[in-house]
Amino acid sequence: MERAHVPVLVKEVVEWIHGKDGGIYVDATIGSGGHAVALLETYPDIALLVGIDQDAQAVAIAKKNLAAFHKRAIVAHGNFTTIKTILGTLHIEHIDGIIFDLGVSSMQLSNPLR
Repeated sequence: MERAHVPVLVKEVVEWIHGKDGGIYVDATIGSGGHAVALLETYPDIALLVGIDQDAQAVAIAKKNLAAFHKRAIVAHGNFTTIKTILGTLHIEHIDGIIFDLGVSSMQLSNPLR
């Protein structure tokens, strides 16, 4: 997995979510996809994980890191404030869980151009 940012509390997030068979989950600040990959690997019966990020570079990295999960993972470019709109375009009316990693990303901080 390509990752310049190491997500924190991955073990705790995976334990807390309790991925439900056929469930739909949202990673509202997907970054490079660390939490999403851990959830999809731990819970192979999660039907769909939708990742959202406003950083186009992060979206590209997340798409690459989640490619092995095929249709179980969708990554959208946008701000988490537009979750309802993004889910609407995907015809998703309900979700079973959501995570927000609202900390600072080392992926952006380590590059002075960003």
